[in-house]
Amino acid sequence: MKTALIVLAGVLSLASHAAPWRDIFNGRDLSGWDTYLAAPFGLNNDPRHVFSVVAEDGAPAIRISGEIYGALTTHAEFTNFHLRLECKWGEKRWPPRENAPRDSGIFYCCQGPHGAGSGAWMRSVQCNIMETGIGQWWSVADSMVDVEGVIMTTDVEPGIPYKKESKGEKVIVYKPGAPAIAATPGTCVTPSFNNEKPRGQWNKVEVIFWSGHCLHLLNGKVNMVLSDPRFLDHGVAKPLRSGKIQLQSESAEIFFRNIEIQQINAIPPEYRRHLSP
Repeated sequence: MKTALIVLAGVLSLASHAAPWRDIFNGRDLSGWDTYLAAPFGLNNDPRHVFSVVAEDGAPAIRISGEIYGALTTHAEFTNFHLRLECKWGEKRWPPRENAPRDSGIFYCCQGPHGAGSGAWMRSVQCNIMETGIGQWWSVADSMVDVEGVIMTTDVEPGIPYKKESKGEKVIVYKPGAPAIAATPGTCVTPSFNNEKPRGQWNKVEVIFWSGHCLHLLNGKVNMVLSDPRFLDHGVAKPLRSGKIQLQSESAEIFFRNIEIQQINAIPPEYRRHLSP
């Protein structure tokens, strides 16, 4: 018992020594970031100004028009971190999703070449930013995760806020305490509730990543917990434990501001209850 208490005290001590928060958007320009757009554009070639810095609601923000699939990518790589930002939908939508729910996302632990996923994104773990689906996970370039959840057909489950875009498709709905499921490419993992603010208001989205544990938060509430992000390399599972961060362009106009990151030494104490024993 004494040994267990010493170990617990050590974990709590580690958590109290997290690094200070730092901005990864300077509010002036896109220094520290690369742009990438699907073919024929490529790296740091953005003639249509898909990515720009604007004043929105009286403060600097990154505008992503969504006109072309792609991403804004940090130069820096991160391991064990707490990321937080605010985002707000714009009005513009583009083909092929001009009639679908607005869609964007945060990719983290991004590795490998640009364009590996759908010709536009790096292999990564996704925290989706989508109307009625903020916090979802979708596979990017054959990534995989484990999640506690149940498989449901959302168009016949009125309590699930996210409805897939064709009838009869199944998703994994995150449910703490349920048996763990391996979410493979082609699978969606979605939260069981939606606390997104009305369009036109800013939402606070957070990602906490530590030692293979992934927590997604929307407006202060944990709505997704994933574990063991990985990918298959010639049939061998390899972990995703560090990498760059990407902000996604996917057919919808979106604004990002107050983008901050903090290196951590453990899951913050107030969120540990969301992890399985």
